[in-house]
Amino acid sequence: MAKILIVAQQDPLLNQLISYLRQNHFGLKTMTNNADATRLAERHPGSFSLIILNWQGANSKTLSQIQRLRQSPTTAIMVVTTITDTAQKIAVLTAGADDFVTEPLSLLELITRVRVLLRRQSGVQTSGSQFRYSDLLIDTKTRQVWRNGVLIQLTQREYQLLLVLVQHAEVQLSRADLLALAWGADFTGQPNLIDVYIRYLRQKLALTTTHQLIKTVRGVGYCLQA
Repeated sequence: MAKILIVAQQDPLLNQLISYLRQNHFGLKTMTNNADATRLAERHPGSFSLIILNWQGANSKTLSQIQRLRQSPTTAIMVVTTITDTAQKIAVLTAGADDFVTEPLSLLELITRVRVLLRRQSGVQTSGSQFRYSDLLIDTKTRQVWRNGVLIQLTQREYQLLLVLVQHAEVQLSRADLLALAWGADFTGQPNLIDVYIRYLRQKLALTTTHQLIKTVRGVGYCLQA
């Protein structure tokens, strides 16, 4: 399950991000000190899918911390800063950071960058119009879905719901989240409608294998996880 570690040093944007992630049921841990966060990540390698660091200068100490965090290949590293100096940006990325985010920027852009990094770490592969996760392949151009190389026939709503699950693989999503993401915020259906379509999807995706990709998260909703 995706888990995020955020080092927030009285940064209003990161505080907004923390609130958003908590409201949307992401696994989340927050700290206030970069050095402490580095030591925690080193004690528990691979525990975090993404680490977000809030730094105001790329000196030898901070670059060393990134290099140490980079020892875990399953963890993405994002640096959020107000620094615009190109040389420091290059130094941070060269040290091993996956993304360098310069404030000010919108919360929506930051959330999008977080989701992209999580998707990479989750094992979702993208190529042109295709998304691949585990033995599942979705082509958004033809709107076709394959599992284990077998074409799966889905209705429009089933396809939309599965696409959202793949785009947010290994992220826990509530029924309300899934309803809004799959069919739009203006859709007036009840959240429990998602349960019906999840059941349809599970039945169709089980035609080629008994391994279920769509997991029920008690008290939250659902999650796509291999």
